[in-house]
Amino acid sequence: FIEKKISPSIYRKVLELNCGTGEDAIWMSEKGFRVLATDISPEMLKVATQKSDQLQLTHPPVFRNLDFNELQELKDQHFDLVFSNFGGLNCASPEQIRKLANAANQLLRPGGRLIAVVMGRNCLTEGVYFKLKNHIGKNRRKSMQPATATISSVSFPVWYYSPHEITALFRPWFVEPILQPVGFFIPPSWMNNYFSKSKLVVQSAGVLERLVDHLPSLADYSDHYLIELTKK
Repeated sequence: FIEKKISPSIYRKVLELNCGTGEDAIWMSEKGFRVLATDISPEMLKVATQKSDQLQLTHPPVFRNLDFNELQELKDQHFDLVFSNFGGLNCASPEQIRKLANAANQLLRPGGRLIAVVMGRNCLTEGVYFKLKNHIGKNRRKSMQPATATISSVSFPVWYYSPHEITALFRPWFVEPILQPVGFFIPPSWMNNYFSKSKLVVQSAGVLERLVDHLPSLADYSDHYLIELTKK
């Protein structure tokens, strides 16, 4: 979906938030983008830098240890695109996202865009699963309070946002969004043990996903959704 959405002929300079181990930053650099990739984790950035160095790219991404709460440090730079993949914004509270929206507005050139892939509140697959298991109260996405996620023994808060909530937080600096479902038929990763046993189910989910990935009305009911916001 990234390749469908962004082109180096339009977005020459990209600021990536929560770049992790650099997969997207490296991919974009290979395609001709100029990428500044940021992450709060020095360990992630070390891996990203090693991978980038091994490829000996003509224009490798620049990796920087930076929390997106500190984007004011980049005030002397301007970008065509601010990009955050697979749930990066879900690590931020509503107050932090509001601050990020203001910072992105200042960093983006006129007409620049912010594209993010966000974990939504109303994942249909999870909802059906919890209902069948009679575990409706365990659906963490519905809570207005953050859930707790743990990766490599490190715990951190996670917020879930509907497309409407993200859009509201980015007003008044950005116009109404373009939405795309990501994972309407493909289940959340934590459910892989239930679905990966059937190759037919996995293949069918992938085919169905490609048939609906252009329907914005399904964005609110997917595991993730892509939201594209344009600076006014």
